[in-house]
Amino acid sequence: MGIEINQLPNTTTMANEDIIHLQVSNEGNVDKHITKSDMLAEIQAEVNNNAASISNIEGNVSDNSAAISDLNKSIVLTGGGNLVPNRVNELQDGDNYTLPPANSLDANTFIDVELTDTHSAFTPSVLRSGSDTISFSGGTDTDFIFDAGSMSVRFTSNGVSDWRI
Repeated sequence: MGIEINQLPNTTTMANEDIIHLQVSNEGNVDKHITKSDMLAEIQAEVNNNAASISNIEGNVSDNSAAISDLNKSIVLTGGGNLVPNRVNELQDGDNYTLPPANSLDANTFIDVELTDTHSAFTPSVLRSGSDTISFSGGTDTDFIFDAGSMSVRFTSNGVSDWRI
């Protein structure tokens, strides 16, 4: 509405209209006189504006619900290529798959990589990007080979140059 009411308004009756006295703080407490009908029109305009904003928010939530639903699904990968952050990447062959550069993601962003029992006869590899390293309890390496049957491994970026297992 554009008017900040610092106190309950006083009312004066003139002719057929009530006049409401408001103190507007951004104008040094200057009295404003507005008829009830004008005040109600401003309030209704503000309500309509807020209703449109709520409708836009509801539309955005609806538009994003499909994308949020997709985050609960695995990405099935064959033929090699790039792994996708914050998702389960299900490998279904023995090709090479590449982690994105660790510095292209925020620290603690993860990539889950899974080789299911159905595809455990394959030995796919997860490769670093550029000069990044893959850290584990025994040190660092440049790749990780799925050579022990079905398994799931989480790679977590440090946001700089390393993926830890």
